[in-house]
Amino acid sequence: RRHHHHHHHSLGLQHASDLVASMNGECKSACEYGDQTGYMGYSYSQNDTPLMCFNAAKSWQLGWYSDRHLSYTTGRRTTVTLVGVADYNLASGADKVVVRLDATSDTGDTADVFYVAFNRATGINAGTKENADKVAIVTQQGTSFSFFKAALGAGDSYNISSDGEAKHTFIVDSIDNSSVPTRATVTIVSGARPPRSPPPPAMPTVYHGCTI
Repeated sequence: RRHHHHHHHSLGLQHASDLVASMNGECKSACEYGDQTGYMGYSYSQNDTPLMCFNAAKSWQLGWYSDRHLSYTTGRRTTVTLVGVADYNLASGADKVVVRLDATSDTGDTADVFYVAFNRATGINAGTKENADKVAIVTQQGTSFSFFKAALGAGDSYNISSDGEAKHTFIVDSIDNSSVPTRATVTIVSGARPPRSPPPPAMPTVYHGCTI
């Protein structure tokens, strides 16, 4: 699998990094190779394991699953169903494998190009080393290093913010393990996230014909 890592450098792929592992603000080894959801993070000495693929940014860069890509249009609320890369051949309808959101004009940071995928741990991705069966978010500027940002389960959300203001929000509405293939439903909201709807009023309780 170390062979896979170095072979894919020849395809133009750079390392999959995780700034959480940085030391005193410096991205050294643990940071540079820190995204272990797929290859281009750490390499492994085994010949046949672990079974993993690439993170969302690398898959997009390679053009893999391109008929199941979605480039999010800023300003429009969108709900999308994501399937894992191993379930690509089972995808149907409007299912997507990778979502791209370019937030550079909103944040002023040229690195803020976000890629989102469902890190489904099955088949050719069964050996993913972290964040299995979660929605994984990374950034990548051009063809440079990618940087892990978040892994979301059902009910979780992630904000892209600038100057304390939310510009975009990823919300994982559900992860449906009963469907074939397993699907993660994600809503993307631009601007301030709308408040939650208030709960419905409680039904009145009736005691001996009297309503309270």
